[in-house]
Amino acid sequence: MKDIITDPTVPFKFEPSEFVPFKDREVCERVRKLSGKDLEKREPWWHPEFSVKVMMNPHPVLIATLFSRLKAASEAGKTFSMILGNHEPDTYIPLAQLINYFGVDCSKVHVFAEDEWADEDGNIAPETYEAGFVHSMLKYLVYQIDPKLRMPMENVHYPTNKNINDYSKIINDVSEGGADIISTSPGWTGHVAFVDPVSEFVRDDVEE
Repeated sequence: MKDIITDPTVPFKFEPSEFVPFKDREVCERVRKLSGKDLEKREPWWHPEFSVKVMMNPHPVLIATLFSRLKAASEAGKTFSMILGNHEPDTYIPLAQLINYFGVDCSKVHVFAEDEWADEDGNIAPETYEAGFVHSMLKYLVYQIDPKLRMPMENVHYPTNKNINDYSKIINDVSEGGADIISTSPGWTGHVAFVDPVSEFVRDDVEE
């Protein structure tokens, strides 16, 4: 087989698939060329406490932030609650390893799965679903922590058919008004925690 020549590169033009809701090529090309610095520039409509920092690899910063906050709360004997998002073995496993290495007591740590898949009838996927968010959080974080340091299972929270209508209340009750830290990221449609930006959820009032 002949060697594959990789340079010079050539363009490969194509139309987005039918399921992609936005297809304006000119706009897509303009957005694709935005740099990290461009994305960090403040917009006049941003909330005053909101800011953006673009990183090449956010995992080390995220791991350090989660661990340092968790460790400080543990050493102070305080309850610490964190809401965790996507399937994140690259974050979960190192975080568990740091907890084990430094012997951090997680008995007062509460973890919440931010969201979970459900079927067309609203039935939430079980903990054993291979692509599940809860499955990943349990497998790569909770069960990676030394049992002597691990948070009790009653401190591991996730959406179920039974608790879904009270899930926000559970978060507020456990964390006394709000989680200490939330780790999340937007999906390709712009959603956060499966709340897609469709007309049902769009509001003129940002606070709302």
